[in-house]
Amino acid sequence: MINQKSLLTGRTKIETAIARIAELTAGKKIIVGFSGGKDSTVILDLTARAGIDFTAEYRVVGIDPPEVVNFVKRIGAKFSYPQLNWWKLLKKNKGILPNRFMRYCCRELKETPPSNGSMLLTGIRWAESAARSARSMTEACRTGGGHYLNPIIDWSDEDVWSYIKSRNLSYCSLYDEGWKRCGCMACPLKSENLRERDFQRWPWFREKMVKFLLKLNTETNASDKIKHFQSLWLHVPTTEL
Repeated sequence: MINQKSLLTGRTKIETAIARIAELTAGKKIIVGFSGGKDSTVILDLTARAGIDFTAEYRVVGIDPPEVVNFVKRIGAKFSYPQLNWWKLLKKNKGILPNRFMRYCCRELKETPPSNGSMLLTGIRWAESAARSARSMTEACRTGGGHYLNPIIDWSDEDVWSYIKSRNLSYCSLYDEGWKRCGCMACPLKSENLRERDFQRWPWFREKMVKFLLKLNTETNASDKIKHFQSLWLHVPTTEL
């Protein structure tokens, strides 16, 4: 339970997370990586309670759900724009969609390393996935010279929602519509069912994507193989691309 004190530390998970933030950020420029999701919503509140100076930044991808963007605006996080958004990045890769072997979108659009002397606070948790179960609470950046701090890395989904409810925090409305995560619209790495759910929720996005790829494929003389994967992603006939 999130409010139960540990026999080892004498602290609750909440007290431990706040202490991690207060104690491990000393002397550094602090940035909260605010995605608009439930985990970063918790991180934002915990960091404010830690009593330190920080900036909350939201990385704009270009295919962000409108509900997430509106929520971020209400929270007041700073919008940070990468040099290449989703559309420019897809054009750079000639219409080849991101996949498990070429996950170039997250790397280019979201995973900007913190600079030297700065610390990026994230809502990464072990319970999210097998890959994230191997992450550490503190991590040195390989390229930027800064550090990552994941203060709630040992929290469960139940812990996160318990905290949000107990603090009466605002959160993105998509969760109340059944979304478990509030990432990019129709991410190519989502399951087929989740992609189709997104396209049904935002039909204009599929129409925009079809028009964009039709033009791009003509310009690049895209192969049938590329169009095939595009059609599977969008759930449209290859002839439309």
